[in-house]
Amino acid sequence: MPPKRKGRQTNNKKKNRGAGHGRSSQPTQSAPARPSRPAPSGPMSVQTPPDMSEFERRNQQLHQDYPTVYRRYKDATRRFFNYMEKQGVPEGSTMSVNTIMAIADKMYEEGRVVDPMALKDLKLAIRVRNRVARSVYRGGDSGHQHLLAVLVYCWTVLVTLPRSSTKGTTETEYYEEVSGGSENRYAPLQGEIEDDEEDDEEMDETVFPSAPVPRPEPELEPMSLEELMNSDERHDSVLFLLSLEEIMAMVVLQYQVILKNHEFNLNADVPQSAIIEELIEASVATNMGIQQVHKLELDLELQYPHLTNPYRVLATVVLPEVTKQITATLRQHASVKCTEKDVIIFLGDCLECSFRNTSDPLNRAEFMVPDLCEQFQVDSQGEQELRNLVKAVHTLVILEVPFFTEKVQNRQLVSDMRSDVPSLGSPSWLSMDRIGGKRAIHHTIRLLQVFGQIVKGTPQDQEVRSRQNSFFAPSPWIPGRSSSIAGDLDELLMTDILPHFVTMYRHGILGKAELPMMDQIAPFWVNIRNYIRHPEKTVTWSLAFSVHAMLTAILQTDQIFNSLVSINETVFNNYFEQVEWAQTIMKKEPDSDSDPKFRHNTEVVLFLRNLGLWGRGQRAFWNPLCAGTIFSYLTFFGNLEVGTILLDNRAQLRIIMYLFHGLLLNGIVRKGQVPFLDIMFDCFKNSRAIWEGPLPRRGELVQRFWMCFGLNVEDSKKMARTAQELYDPGARHNGDRRDPTWKRRKMKALEPAEFSKSYRRVCNRDFHDVVDNYHTPEQRQRNNGRDFYKLTVRTNDTLDAIDEEQQLLSLNLVSCGTILEQFVCSLVRIMQWDPLIKSMMSRNNLNGGDEHRQGAVHLFALHLLGALDFAADPMDQEFLEVPLGRASSHFLTVFFNRLDPGRAMWFQAVSVVD
Repeated sequence: MPPKRKGRQTNNKKKNRGAGHGRSSQPTQSAPARPSRPAPSGPMSVQTPPDMSEFERRNQQLHQDYPTVYRRYKDATRRFFNYMEKQGVPEGSTMSVNTIMAIADKMYEEGRVVDPMALKDLKLAIRVRNRVARSVYRGGDSGHQHLLAVLVYCWTVLVTLPRSSTKGTTETEYYEEVSGGSENRYAPLQGEIEDDEEDDEEMDETVFPSAPVPRPEPELEPMSLEELMNSDERHDSVLFLLSLEEIMAMVVLQYQVILKNHEFNLNADVPQSAIIEELIEASVATNMGIQQVHKLELDLELQYPHLTNPYRVLATVVLPEVTKQITATLRQHASVKCTEKDVIIFLGDCLECSFRNTSDPLNRAEFMVPDLCEQFQVDSQGEQELRNLVKAVHTLVILEVPFFTEKVQNRQLVSDMRSDVPSLGSPSWLSMDRIGGKRAIHHTIRLLQVFGQIVKGTPQDQEVRSRQNSFFAPSPWIPGRSSSIAGDLDELLMTDILPHFVTMYRHGILGKAELPMMDQIAPFWVNIRNYIRHPEKTVTWSLAFSVHAMLTAILQTDQIFNSLVSINETVFNNYFEQVEWAQTIMKKEPDSDSDPKFRHNTEVVLFLRNLGLWGRGQRAFWNPLCAGTIFSYLTFFGNLEVGTILLDNRAQLRIIMYLFHGLLLNGIVRKGQVPFLDIMFDCFKNSRAIWEGPLPRRGELVQRFWMCFGLNVEDSKKMARTAQELYDPGARHNGDRRDPTWKRRKMKALEPAEFSKSYRRVCNRDFHDVVDNYHTPEQRQRNNGRDFYKLTVRTNDTLDAIDEEQQLLSLNLVSCGTILEQFVCSLVRIMQWDPLIKSMMSRNNLNGGDEHRQGAVHLFALHLLGALDFAADPMDQEFLEVPLGRASSHFLTVFFNRLDPGRAMWFQAVSVVD
């Protein structure tokens, strides 16, 4: 079997499946671009989109999400402070960081009983702050270093005290008590109190010392709780970046698996298209990660309204010393008081200017210092100091995230400075493996910001073409030679992928149609569309993460890139060739072809072919993430959402499922005898729209069939009694023998959420019944409520659902609907029902495909299904001199066993056994 994701081998398996100065010259950049070409026309242009408004009704509101780690640890810190305050503030003191040490000492001296809930909050506050302190900025600023030391001291004191029993106090009561009675809407996510045994694994001596630690020296100007909470932007910004690192690590794992499985498939002689299911899984996981990044981004901005873009976050995290210098200059030379937030805004906007082209009309570099000096009334000496600092920042940017030409021009400067700064010349701002170093996400941000000006400056009727000639890389990108994102993939992104994305938006499907359910299925494409729609805007974290994830996927599969491109394009075309074949076959059945549902919904599916009609954009649209997202949209919207309608638009699925189930119940057909119908039956055996409950037994088939077809219970029973009297001689029914009144209710449509868990997860965002199968109870307890843990559990469950349903997902439901319809039409002729139906229609002045199908349904339920439901031996029961059981079972077996799987499966499904 192909290698599985690492998490499946241990309890940690899917944690990451689903689941850490001189002068510099800058060339004058008049938006690095080549002469524009006319926009494409012909087959690359999109025809008028069909009406897809009906599918918007299916878009369900997202379920209320879980809190981010920012809110959880802040709530915990605030509750701990409130708890300590209730223990009694020393006389003459106000509540501050210093005060909680005094309260802890007093509680120790008096031997008080401590509430374990408070210890739990204290642990969360320490764990998160310690994680940030040691991960990125080596302890952080002095104020937060002191707070961490105070919290650790309180822990070593309070953990030695006796703990109160939890039997009499619920978490809700504790939260209400320490919150002053206000409701804590996140309380249910906090988890239960951990036992001492469960705590053992996380009792790291460096984080939670078991021995006493020295009492920190009190601060001369201690911070209050609110001051601490309001000054946490650097701490929370680091947490945000660490979350991006974790999510990107999950993305990396997905594409590592694709590389391994592709090699396995080649060695095991598995059809190449089997990798499509892995690409869908990887893209679903990545798009779920993109959705989470968007949520984290909004939450960070909600807490800190001034951190509205990546530049201000980067300024907060990586330039604290520059912030201090600017603050000191303003304090000394400004007449108007300036806050640290004002400095962060200024410094972040300076970074944005350095990331933009100097020729960009939105680049305000020359106005930054004068505007600041005017706002805060800075004297001439202070203005000069600010200019020097801004110039130094600009130099830092060029050295941190340079284009290839800038690297060449600054080579001597970097060489001269490297003895003092060893990391100079390569991205070093973020010491993280997946979004820092050679995979620096801020390098991707700069490329996107620069390309935005290129797009903005290119007329709508011209094709965007970025400059080549070694501006972004020393040579054109060649698969198999990349070792980093920053630098190695610049030329591919800027001269190939992004220009084709613009073409797809301006002249293709992304810009010409509002595709339904894109937010749920393909947030990657939503971010790309918004970027091209407003290229002049500041790049967002969501966009940067999306593009960076795409580049990460390319880097991880670099060795097999060309092979994947070829497979992806072939499979995509195969899907639509099958749909076109289905359209051709349906024309041979005029009554079926005239069904407006078939025509309209087939047009909707065929319109999606525009997602791949880009001859020169193979590397743009068939790279692993883009192709996987296209396949995901084709699967969940085109195949499940729309295809489900075509699968049963004339009740053909219900007829065949009842026939097959009836033959199985009577032992006429066995499981495994008709493999295609085994797959179909397994996919739909739990659909209430088909069965109106659990699978029916003998004696229930006819009644259930009429109920699923739209009759009420009373009339369905009458129809069942009529069939029983025909095929069960011993049955005698008293009472009303009149024909049913046909009180018809609307036939319930078949919904993909009824039979596809992966659809519910991806499209409906329904995670109410998610189960964590890949962590121990201790791991679940320790991580419960963490946003990344929740994302991991949801992602794992969704990917498991895709694994389990790959036979279903590999079926082209549009093609299957046509095959089933062709069988039903042929069955009517085989059973000699067609003349009788037409005679009945003629006597009643009826015509049209719907009336013909109503007649077929009536004869099917009354005679064929009636015999299977009530006859002692249905094999040779006859109607119109045709043996019902024998003829139907023989035709069914021959028809479906002669079926070419290539007409029904658009990629190869591979059974996976854990």
